[in-house]
Amino acid sequence: MHCHPLLPPVFLLSLGLASASLAANVTPSAPKNPASTTASFADFDARARAGERLSVAFLGGSLTWGAQATNPQLTSYRALTARKLEETYPAAHFRFHDAAIGGTGSQLAAFRLERDVLAHNPDLVFLDFTINDNPYAAPDPNRLAAYESLVRRMVSRGIPVVQAIFASKKDVLPSPPPPPPPAPPPPPPARLTPRTAPLPPPTDCPRVTPSLSCATTSTPDVPRLTRSGMRRPTPRIRATPVMRSTPTPSGTPFPRPSPTASFVRFPRVC
Repeated sequence: MHCHPLLPPVFLLSLGLASASLAANVTPSAPKNPASTTASFADFDARARAGERLSVAFLGGSLTWGAQATNPQLTSYRALTARKLEETYPAAHFRFHDAAIGGTGSQLAAFRLERDVLAHNPDLVFLDFTINDNPYAAPDPNRLAAYESLVRRMVSRGIPVVQAIFASKKDVLPSPPPPPPPAPPPPPPARLTPRTAPLPPPTDCPRVTPSLSCATTSTPDVPRLTRSGMRRPTPRIRATPVMRSTPTPSGTPFPRPSPTASFVRFPRVC
């Protein structure tokens, strides 16, 4: 979700970690103990100055990936932050991991944190779901709990987390416009209404008496053999009785076939 131009990001935690001011004010400390569960930016600074290999992950949505940037790999906030870290700590060996998926929020990230972030054993994580967590809507307890769980799970493993906040341009205007009204609820599904008009009464139809007519069809002369091997001729004309719905005079009898005839031709009555 990236509908508005963005201003430079503002970080809740000190992004001065990647600047010269932090480097000048932080006293180097001992290298990080892998078993430690205390997240420390000072410890990260000391290890970077000592030239260690450090892993940095960026977890977020499309803005973290680089949406609206001229080149996501060069001019996105992720790329610029990585470049600043390399300039500030030239002796360190950084590995950067892009764990951003556009159009997703912290609720999905809570399920993919282990695979996309913790699997890389990061020493520093940048976290941003400001826009995709819909800050203009009413606070959602589930969404807030998902974001908080991300921070707690990483900090409990001794990973310092930089919580990034991206401000939309309309958020810092002198008179920002009000948030858009909520979408109207969808209309209820259509229901079938019972038929209220009475059905028309049945009309008196004339009584139709079926009559028997004759339709002759020809069949191909297919040779048939008897048990003795002699050929039996096949009749070429076969009478097929057809029922037709045509009225006949009352009392007219139907012609009946003779029981001794091999085939019968009925006179046409209709």
